[in-house]
Amino acid sequence: MDNATCANSPDFLVRGSINNLDIRFAFADTTKTTSDGIILHDTDPASSHYFGRALTSAILISPLLEGEEKYSLTWAYQGAMNSIVVDVLSNAQVRGITKTPHLTELASEEKDIYGDEGKISLIKSENGKILNSGVTEAGLLDVSDDIAMFFCISDQIETEIETAISFVPNIEKPVDIATGIMLQAMPNCNLLEFEKIRKKIKEPKFKELLLNKNLPTEKKTWKVFEYILNDGNSSFAELENDNDISYTFSHTPQYKCPCSYDKFKASLYTLGKPELEEIFKTQPSLNIKCEFCTKNYTFAKSDLKLG
Repeated sequence: MDNATCANSPDFLVRGSINNLDIRFAFADTTKTTSDGIILHDTDPASSHYFGRALTSAILISPLLEGEEKYSLTWAYQGAMNSIVVDVLSNAQVRGITKTPHLTELASEEKDIYGDEGKISLIKSENGKILNSGVTEAGLLDVSDDIAMFFCISDQIETEIETAISFVPNIEKPVDIATGIMLQAMPNCNLLEFEKIRKKIKEPKFKELLLNKNLPTEKKTWKVFEYILNDGNSSFAELENDNDISYTFSHTPQYKCPCSYDKFKASLYTLGKPELEEIFKTQPSLNIKCEFCTKNYTFAKSDLKLG
């Protein structure tokens, strides 16, 4: 982990495994990252809740990537939420778009936000080349549960993801805390034991622990595993010894868009010279806004060497 980055951000990502149970995990605090995304897209409280949990869920699965690989996720629901799109890299850099940034005025109940059905798609790529992709039903109607179910169905890996987020009335730092955990059963995992742990991370008391912002990072990590492995009745040292837990602090999560002037310029060339010349007949310049980070790029005819 980059110590300089950590000094400026409360966010962290822990990855590791419970070796004797053959379970791998990721545990993260995404408070600043989520806050940055929410401010950038000016989402209302309802939209912020779902968008923030989608960003956190994506960060939790980032340890499954290597090198220059990227996950592109799309949650599409029948209800007022419509869709959320998130890209995440192996270094936990994330960016996203929510189709409906102002949900409060459109729906008052969660059933109206999600609707009756949905789909989730995931594309794994590397440097623009698609490595694999899949689409499954988003039948659980929950952004975190549905991406976990995607891995259960598409990759046939039992997966559980729990995310939690709370807010404060501060327009500069609207997120009080955003956090989450992912568990995956590896080939030799006892699925009955996995199911016990899966149920524990859905308990209200566990959510309270996730939302406790007063614990130092490493102590909170210990407390999480004390809870899911033994209801907090044993010390982490005992659990670490008995369960052979190994973990490491991974990349620091960050909301960051890799868009650039040159990338958009290259994409414009794909339109072809005749179409570009037709566009510039009616306007002196072409303005493009990146939907992920809201940055604007302006291109004159001379920039594209059209004369």
